[in-house]
Amino acid sequence: MAYTLSKLPDEPILIYAQQSQGNPMQDMEPSLADLAALLDGQREQVFVIYDVRTVAVDVDDILLAADHAARGSRAVLHHAMIRENLFVAQAGMLRAALRGLSSATFGQVRLALFDTVEEALAHCRRSAEDFTV
Repeated sequence: MAYTLSKLPDEPILIYAQQSQGNPMQDMEPSLADLAALLDGQREQVFVIYDVRTVAVDVDDILLAADHAARGSRAVLHHAMIRENLFVAQAGMLRAALRGLSSATFGQVRLALFDTVEEALAHCRRSAEDFTV
């Protein structure tokens, strides 16, 4: 397992981080299952930050991952407990593919892209304040 998945204490934020030494395609099924289980246990909607800055994938891998995560009965990106999906990515091809998740083909995944985890966290915190006011 070359990824971490955790919930920040006292904040509606989950962080998934793919480690550089891992193989994201081998980790895909267990990581999606772990994320779904963590989401199932939430009492309120949460933001999910996916830190995929170290991921190196090709076009086929991107399409396979998008199909598993955004389509079908186990489409975790559409989980009822997700307030918003936030991706931290720097590779141009990966960022372009992530933008494609908001298309009708993938069920118009609600997402935002960021360059750093800190930017994504700031967005979550601003949005959470707006949500509770």
